[in-house]
Amino acid sequence: MFTRRTALRSGAALTGTLGAAGLAVPLLGGTEAGAAAPGEAAGQAGAGAAGFDVSALVKFTRPLPALPVLSPRRRTARAETYELRQRETECEIVPGLKTRVRTFDGCFAPPVIKAVRGRRTVIRQVNELTVPTSIHLHGGHVPESSDGGPMDLVQPGASRTYTYPNEQAHANLWFHDHAHHQESETVFRGLTGLICSPTRPSSGCRCPRAPTTCRSRSATSASTRPGRSSTP
Repeated sequence: MFTRRTALRSGAALTGTLGAAGLAVPLLGGTEAGAAAPGEAAGQAGAGAAGFDVSALVKFTRPLPALPVLSPRRRTARAETYELRQRETECEIVPGLKTRVRTFDGCFAPPVIKAVRGRRTVIRQVNELTVPTSIHLHGGHVPESSDGGPMDLVQPGASRTYTYPNEQAHANLWFHDHAHHQESETVFRGLTGLICSPTRPSSGCRCPRAPTTCRSRSATSASTRPGRSSTP
């Protein structure tokens, strides 16, 4: 007999199958905007991934990178202002192979912003990707205009300023793309960041202290400018 329980089980099985197939797409060399197409130089996303022998990979040989901490472009008693540029770059996740990733300011290890309770964090997000984005602070208590709804898109070449009040209890939050039908792909490719939020003005935030780990052809020379990744 076909019952409600049978239908639910069938639906769950179908969802799991489709989900697994979707996760496999990037590994099979998908060619949506920004991805490398089959036939490109070996080692890049696409052709390189399709021919890679996973069994030959030696595990646990690379140190876990310390996360780069960003410095504000401007700081007042009431707000700290940042500018982040969303762009693609290449990084070496697997030794000897270059992977095309999407980043904030060329940082594949997620950048960290140290917030202060009662002092607003203002971030101007500039979209230099080939797809629209909408940046959402996951778990943040923010106004609707800065919530990064799935349909509240920032088109390629455009920018938007997000304001976070930092009036909630202490939390380590992450921000990520939230664009409708694009979020999982963009996050999978690396477009994420962290906000250590919020600490008291006098307490500081014990984030890792390390030089920037950003590696970008266009961003390396600019990584120490205000608003870019730098040693805290």
